Amino acid sequence: MPLPLSSVQHLPTSLLGKPLSDPRSLTGSVSSQCWRMQWDQKAVVWRPSLDIHPLIAVNRQTEAKFLAALSQTEIAPQLLDTCEAGIFVEFVEGEHFAGDVAQICQLLAKVHQYTVDSPVFDMKARLRHYWQHLEQKTPQSQALYQGFMQAEPPRVIQLGVVHLDAGRHNLIQTPTRLCLIDWEYAAMGCVALDLAMLCRNESVDAQQVAHHYAPFITVSEEKLGQAIEAWLPWCDMLAALWYRLCARYWQSPACIESAEQIESRLR
Repeated sequence: MPLPLSSVQHLPTSLLGKPLSDPRSLTGSVSSQCWRMQWDQKAVVWRPSLDIHPLIAVNRQTEAKFLAALSQTEIAPQLLDTCEAGIFVEFVEGEHFAGDVAQICQLLAKVHQYTVDSPVFDMKARLRHYWQHLEQKTPQSQALYQGFMQAEPPRVIQLGVVHLDAGRHNLIQTPTRLCLIDWEYAAMGCVALDLAMLCRNESVDAQQVAHHYAPFITVSEEKLGQAIEAWLPWCDMLAALWYRLCARYWQSPACIESAEQIESRLR
């Protein structure tokens, strides 16, 4: 969703003492709404903090912490600066990735090798947070939510940095690197959860992802596949609530439709 032109008035005008110019809104998730700007003869991205972020548990300073931890790699954009209003990151010039899932699994295996001093992602706590911020709760969604609250999430098979929204839409291919962008949901978490999110984003089954990822983990391909499969309904419930929150914030029928489609898969 593009940003209104009036938002230009509230954009930063300088970065690290040098002027910013030529702001252009970037298309992307409703939870991002970023700007490309020119700075010191190169392009940078301004990722502002938005009113919706507390609702969907996004914090730009947490995002900056994970980007800083990956600053010596080419896996993620370079963090340039942070402030209360948002963060500046490198603009990665390239094309959206068009390769296969095996390459994405290989990149995620590199991501998962890193650790950050940050709380481990708590799926039930995140579901509870989303639910508490919903204003309209249908009987069907109430029943689904209660079912998840009475269940226990899958056990963690391996802990590492997880992106939680990996897919071709967040991958940029340059002549020299494959870069994963949009780290606003990054956390420490179970690698199988990250792979389950990939399954949903790329519409591939758990066994296919497990086959490609198995060479990079100590558990068997069979157990990895089972772990990914176990996380899939939790990913669906999380996505359904996310869409309902975004629908409330943006008054978006499309978000409601997406939430209902996901909920129908869970019933």
